[in-house]
Amino acid sequence: MTTLRKFILSADWHLVQTCPVARLDPSWLETQRQAIRFLVSQAVKHSCPLVAVGDLFDHPKVGTEVVNMVLEELNTLRSQGQEFYLIAGNHDLEGNLATNAPKCSVGTLLNIFPRIPNIPGVQSAPHFGEDIDPDAPIVFTHQLVFKDESTRPPMAKGRTAQELLDSLPSAQLVFVGDLHHSWVYKAPDGRHVVSPGNMIAHNASMIEVEALCALIDLD
Repeated sequence: MTTLRKFILSADWHLVQTCPVARLDPSWLETQRQAIRFLVSQAVKHSCPLVAVGDLFDHPKVGTEVVNMVLEELNTLRSQGQEFYLIAGNHDLEGNLATNAPKCSVGTLLNIFPRIPNIPGVQSAPHFGEDIDPDAPIVFTHQLVFKDESTRPPMAKGRTAQELLDSLPSAQLVFVGDLHHSWVYKAPDGRHVVSPGNMIAHNASMIEVEALCALIDLD
């Protein structure tokens, strides 16, 4: 069994064929390729796997050209001796159902690259909508989580990092995707929630949000 101890954490790539109206890129496909290439370069540089916590694609089914592009870049990662792990997010799944993954573009990736290992009692890494192992000290999950109450908009769904930790009493480290903002929350008892944020800004509301990934070393 593979227990992830050191890895590049990313989420919310939202790869899509059509260029968003807020973008002026000469080639939207090339912009996305360069973003993935950066993540791959960081995994190679630090000699560790690349992990994506959901929403690799913006829709359940995207253009073949996009799927082929991401496969090319991830195969480059493998050729450099590193692995790619993923779980599916809500945007990846038709009807938000993990059972529909084989019908979706993310299913192509899951047929080639490993899902984040879901090891009972060690780490829990469910696809969107699947249950989290409450006894796992390390959790990967794709769900809407805000750093704290001050960052949660009025009437917004989702929960705060502390509320998530309260629901997972055994979790020491939780890695989340879905919210397109990067942050780290440290609870009073020393437990952490980490959100790497999104990879590429798709709309004008994200113009001042820096796209980041995180180097995680549990040792």
